[in-house]
Amino acid sequence: MLSSLRSRRKRIEALDGDVDPTEAEGLVRTTRDVSAYLRQDDEAALARALERL
Repeated sequence: MLSSLRSRRKRIEALDGDVDPTEAEGLVRTTRDVSAYLRQDDEAALARALERL
């Protein structure tokens, strides 16, 4: 899962941030959910992140 996030981040960097705002927002939400899972062991957040990926 983290490798998917990393590859999407690299793609956005390669495009110099020129991506659809919806895609960028999805990446931000996914990152926040992964963070919530790691910090708080929030299984629901992990499930949401996996759905988005």
